[in-house]
Amino acid sequence: MAHVLAALVAAVLLGSEACGKTVTGLFRSDAARQQSGQFITKFMYQGDNGLLVCRLENTALATEKESRLLLYHDVDSDLDNLSCTERLARAYLSIPLGQEEHNQTMPRQSSPTAWRALYADRYTCQESAVIPSHADLSFTVLLFNADSAGNPLEHFSAEEAGLHSFYFLLLLAYFIACCIYIQPLHQALRKGGPMHTVFKVLTTALALQGCSALCNYIHLSRYSRDGVGIPLVGSLAEFWDMVSQVSMLYMILSLCVGWTLSRGRKPQARPLQWEHSPASTAVAVGGVVTQGALLLWEQYSESGGEHHSYHAQRSLAGVLLMALRVFLALLLASVLYQIIATERSTLKRDFYLTFAKGCFLWFLCHPVLVLMSVIFNEHQRGKVVTIGVILCQSISMVALRSLRLLCSTMSLTLRRNDTIRRMKRSTCTLDPFPTALTPKRLKLRGGQWEKSCDMQQRHVVLTSSWMSLLQGVLSWVLSWAGLCQIMAVVGIGLVALVAVWMARLLARHAWYTHRLSCFCRPHADSWLMGHMGQMQSTEEGLLQVDELVQTYKHSCSWFLGPFYHFVRVFHPDYVKPLLMASASITVKDELIYGHLRPWLGRSLLLSNGEEWLRRRRLLTPVFHFDILKSYVATFNTSTDTMHGKWRCLVAEGRANMEMFDHVTLMTLDSLLKCVFSYNSNCQELTSEYVSAIVELSDLIIDRRLKILHHWDWFYWKTQQGKKFKKALSVVHGFTSEVVQKRRTLINQQTGAETDFTTAPQRRKDFLDLILQSKDDDGLGLTDEEIQAEANTFMFAGHDTTASAICWTLYNLARHAHFQEKCRQEVMDLMQGRDRHAIEWEDLSNLTFTTMCIRESLRLHSPVQAVTRQYTQDMALPGGRTVPEGAICLVSIYGTHHNPTVWTNPNEFDPLRFDPSNTKKRPSHAFIPFSSGPRNCIGQKFALAELRVVVALTLLRFRLTLGVNPELGTSSGGIRRVPQLVLRAEGGLWLRLEPLTTPGVEEP
Repeated sequence: MAHVLAALVAAVLLGSEACGKTVTGLFRSDAARQQSGQFITKFMYQGDNGLLVCRLENTALATEKESRLLLYHDVDSDLDNLSCTERLARAYLSIPLGQEEHNQTMPRQSSPTAWRALYADRYTCQESAVIPSHADLSFTVLLFNADSAGNPLEHFSAEEAGLHSFYFLLLLAYFIACCIYIQPLHQALRKGGPMHTVFKVLTTALALQGCSALCNYIHLSRYSRDGVGIPLVGSLAEFWDMVSQVSMLYMILSLCVGWTLSRGRKPQARPLQWEHSPASTAVAVGGVVTQGALLLWEQYSESGGEHHSYHAQRSLAGVLLMALRVFLALLLASVLYQIIATERSTLKRDFYLTFAKGCFLWFLCHPVLVLMSVIFNEHQRGKVVTIGVILCQSISMVALRSLRLLCSTMSLTLRRNDTIRRMKRSTCTLDPFPTALTPKRLKLRGGQWEKSCDMQQRHVVLTSSWMSLLQGVLSWVLSWAGLCQIMAVVGIGLVALVAVWMARLLARHAWYTHRLSCFCRPHADSWLMGHMGQMQSTEEGLLQVDELVQTYKHSCSWFLGPFYHFVRVFHPDYVKPLLMASASITVKDELIYGHLRPWLGRSLLLSNGEEWLRRRRLLTPVFHFDILKSYVATFNTSTDTMHGKWRCLVAEGRANMEMFDHVTLMTLDSLLKCVFSYNSNCQELTSEYVSAIVELSDLIIDRRLKILHHWDWFYWKTQQGKKFKKALSVVHGFTSEVVQKRRTLINQQTGAETDFTTAPQRRKDFLDLILQSKDDDGLGLTDEEIQAEANTFMFAGHDTTASAICWTLYNLARHAHFQEKCRQEVMDLMQGRDRHAIEWEDLSNLTFTTMCIRESLRLHSPVQAVTRQYTQDMALPGGRTVPEGAICLVSIYGTHHNPTVWTNPNEFDPLRFDPSNTKKRPSHAFIPFSSGPRNCIGQKFALAELRVVVALTLLRFRLTLGVNPELGTSSGGIRRVPQLVLRAEGGLWLRLEPLTTPGVEEP
């Protein structure tokens, strides 16, 4: 045993390593390349005001290497299966390391969430690049959760919070018990007696548990201040705990096996001594070695060096350890059952039963607690198991120590009976009344002896009344009736917790209901579920919005169960203060936009606060008029390709076409050329990237319609979630590869920097422009941030623009006179030209065509609504107030169809946008691209593409309403479907008739 313990000491003290939340070390480019991102640390954030601080010593080297710290949600288990570029692109947050100290405020966590921090730089995914010999960076990373006052000063991760207080209370209990019982304990150890060796082992195990608790408390006390703690003390805590477990296991196995073997040799053996034998020692040592090996393997294989004696088992070693304990419990149950079944003495039977209960509590508490911990949140499971196992094993040791009292009683009783039997036998000699032992003297001696025995028994009972009481309590706890009552109490406690949670939820619901009472509320099917199920993504849903607008004129309140509370606004006077609010108090809600985050990351569309402001400033120059001029030629080229396909289809007799399929591919083709200078030829050939984008859009729509898919932990396990991840890896892999190649190309270019709006070189695309943009500190966007913006531009630019184009063509097909007027305007513009091509200067001359486009955007807005949350109360006209935290749903559709703002709002009338009529309308009556600080940054790009595509289409084709071949109905009775963008049920079908213009070259 000494050799085994020495090996354990060496393994624990030399092999462990503390992983504190103040982490220091080196950012190494070679490690980042080998691991596809160097692992730095792991931390669990909770609530608001989480903070990550990164300090560097050599900022110049960090800037040269384009160093960055990447933060990932630890729930993403697919990271290890991705390529390097895909893995880096998956980062939730990317922190550029170009300053001596960078403070990153973490986004709000509705529940504790585990995060992983990885380091990457320009060499991480470039296998051929040579890493400089001086490339290592010294760093210090500090991770904080907010304390009780809301300040980010607490080093404890969410899964560690509370353990410090538990160890303090445990130490306090040990100290009080030690002060009370140290003297009787010392006397008992010196006196010896029955089960003396067992008593010493149990006392030693309890002392080791106390040492472990003390070391853990010291380590966590220091850890709470500096985030590092005392690694050696933490290792000692683990060592004392392991020695305690090993000694207990050796004692229990040796006792049980020894008793079993001794009963075979001596039927009258007493359970008062530790029966040693080679067989019992071999079994005990085998169990000890097996458990010790598993403890070391489990403790240091996946725990990351953190000091937790017990936690929810996820490794193979942990599963084997629990299986071993269950096996040993079953083995002991079998052994003790055989002993108890053949035992006649009631005292001995009680002894063995008490011993069995203590052993079962010792062995089964860990597996049972691990199974029970699944009902708790992930960040609470480790704490529940840790606290539960320590308490159960301490109770088990106290229960086993109480057997000494029972042994003392049994010993006194047996001694008394033996003495009386011997004395009675001595009276049966030839001299019935010997001089030395007369009946009177015999009676006197027997009475004195009995009196002495009674006094000793009373002394034992009086000095150990607390142990008897504790034994009675433990006997009740370990009985089936006691366990059932305990489970009932636990169940009642859980019900109480649920009741408290429901009470808080209902109180919040009542508070919002009261605050929103200033708004009219439509009839709800239930006071609790509210309007859940009434919001429909169908034609009926849009008709319902029309009814709300006609009934409530400007706004109404709306709630989905007790969870979400809305204010729906659909009047310009109410829309304006919400959309024009400062971006510093405006937040994008997770209900509507959260599903886009895995795809778009922390992009301009989904970011908030200072992060949004910085990105907006960097991206605004990219959409300057001078930049957009160069994109018009791309719009022409992509439109020519689409029209060429249409002519081929018409020549084949397939003049009846579904618009969304063709136009969506055209907008994707156009965006790929404008964003990446990438000619995908997706309109004629299948493109994996384009197919993945289309699939992602469809999967997001499908996810919104299924309530269970709103929870990530459930969605990622479904077939749709797996498809989403697969398509996402394609999209992120493509953008990551293109961004890295383009950055490498730019870095290789020599010469002085020039103004990219006038430089006499090849046309720069969106990617070139954002790669070269810098903020006031001279810092640009990282590769991951650029990928997020490129993905957002592709997502937001292709579907919305395609929807606007399709509905504009549909409205012109329904109104032939407006179509002819637009066509004549374009033909007048093309007079004297050799080929059909729209130039930048022509866009301002398409006056009536632009009016038709704007009227189509009003009547069939691609995006039906936008949502906002605010960090303070928002005042609206009429003395109404939107409380902080409520979701404001700005209905673009409702505002555009409000009869108090628009005359005959359901009619297509381009003259509404005649300059003479525009002046009479409120400023926020027409908001297809939203408004205010967070309006659509690409609206000029979209309008330019709309005018080019519509003008060329009208010039080359005559449009009429088509027929859906599956339904056999005309597109005149179309049913609208508001999804991510406004679509048509069964598609939008138009019939095309090619037109020819003499003397003009066709594409």
